[in-house]
Amino acid sequence: MLLSSLRRLVSSSSTTMSRPLSTSASAYSPVILKSVAEVRAWRQKCRDNGEDVGMVPTMGALHDGHLSLAVFLPPVEALYPSGITTDVSKQRGTFIEVKGLQEVMEGASRPGFFRGVATVVTKLFNIVEPTRAYFGQKDIQQALLLRRMLEDLHVSHPLPSNLVILPTHRDPHSGLALSSRNAYLSTDERRFATDVLEAARSHVEDVRGKAEKEGVAVELKYFALNDPHELFDLEGAEKVEKSRGAVLSGAVMLGKTRLIDNMVFQYALN
Repeated sequence: MLLSSLRRLVSSSSTTMSRPLSTSASAYSPVILKSVAEVRAWRQKCRDNGEDVGMVPTMGALHDGHLSLAVFLPPVEALYPSGITTDVSKQRGTFIEVKGLQEVMEGASRPGFFRGVATVVTKLFNIVEPTRAYFGQKDIQQALLLRRMLEDLHVSHPLPSNLVILPTHRDPHSGLALSSRNAYLSTDERRFATDVLEAARSHVEDVRGKAEKEGVAVELKYFALNDPHELFDLEGAEKVEKSRGAVLSGAVMLGKTRLIDNMVFQYALN
């Protein structure tokens, strides 16, 4: 997880942290924080200096652009004190669920996934107490679900309005959404990645057929149109209010790699 002083990294409370102001990232050595106590001491110094703190959760795909940030590498036992298991019946301790938003879209084919996400991210929010938190549009369900969680639990760090959803960055040549998962794609799988995610439901079988002829396995996990506020399925809704907007999303397994993408219509992310 990446932490930063917002005064140093951004010129205002804008929705991007894509670059430092004037000092190159290479001029900094990242601060490595390995315990909850170290993070809280670091956070108190920021508070004493009147600095806001931004939080960028990541699965660990760090690059040169992160060198100007403090990096929190939490020990497993700090976030998972009873171990890691996806079997809910064997889990012990406190967990957070966001009912109605966690069972659809990605959650329909990954039961319990967002239960884990909401719980771990809440722990990180409580440890860091960020002024703002930054999430990517590529994981749109995650971002909207967490924002709803902040609203329902009256969390103050960050406020729901300070959970910022950043636009998806894409490969300039293929248009594929950038993700650490892309590293798992073989050369042949990468060729079909964009075609599969852009394929409408009526055309996905054509793409699948072409891919499988070249030895690339394609499995459509879901393709859905959902309300951006409550995430209910709009295809099954009796009445749809256009003013509420919509989220079109999908997921496929390309070989052993799960790829997700989405488009947002008439809905302001921030």
